[in-house]
Amino acid sequence: MKVRSNIGGTQYTENGVGQFTVTARTWTRFNFPSARPPVTYLDSSQQHLNGPFPGIVVAALGSGKRDSFPDGGLGANSADYREDSNGLTDHGPNKNVYYRKTPPVFYPESVFIRTSLQAGNPFYVKQSSSKKLPGEPQPTPYSKYCVASDLDTLRTQGLWHEGAVAHWPSDHHLVQVNFYQTTDVMRFMEAAWVRLTDPIDPRPLVARIRALDSLQWGKTLLAQQAVIDSKTPGVSPAPIAAPNCKLRP
Repeated sequence: MKVRSNIGGTQYTENGVGQFTVTARTWTRFNFPSARPPVTYLDSSQQHLNGPFPGIVVAALGSGKRDSFPDGGLGANSADYREDSNGLTDHGPNKNVYYRKTPPVFYPESVFIRTSLQAGNPFYVKQSSSKKLPGEPQPTPYSKYCVASDLDTLRTQGLWHEGAVAHWPSDHHLVQVNFYQTTDVMRFMEAAWVRLTDPIDPRPLVARIRALDSLQWGKTLLAQQAVIDSKTPGVSPAPIAAPNCKLRP
């Protein structure tokens, strides 16, 4: 390096050698909490459950159609993260590089269950008799109507499936615990960056950097969670069986 000085009106330039060390930053590894998550009961979806109340598509009585159960309609496990502090370089050879200044913050895991499965809820109370009531049609194509205990079973299976209550060898909670034990996602997140000047990607910068998370590790976690949600008989280790009876709307 060069050092310039002015002594008595005379400028001097001296050459010298300097040393410096660049130490790569390291972020503390994220370990998913092993404690079972709390349960919140919701009437409407509120961005956590799929579709309107009661979370079940109840076929009209006498229509001869079966009730259907949309994915995520009755229960969901939520464990997301948010960006904490990101930046954009404004000089040097890496100008216009968008990166994370600080580690993202993981939200606490939560399980959401529809209130239609709770005792005392009006929908729950309607499931009062396995036999048809006066004025009701036959429960075709089922052989009987549902009763409250059928909803109790659905609720219990949902709590097991989402991982709020331990029962199965794997569930949505345990998948996340095991995944983060074997995958240092903070290492990927710290190294992630995108260029502002990329002309072929019009998405917001935060969406682009989170897309890298999906490519590098998120898709693996989603694939493992998809096994829990599989409808193929014998695939999911935490199955939920739809009740073999007709629900009253």
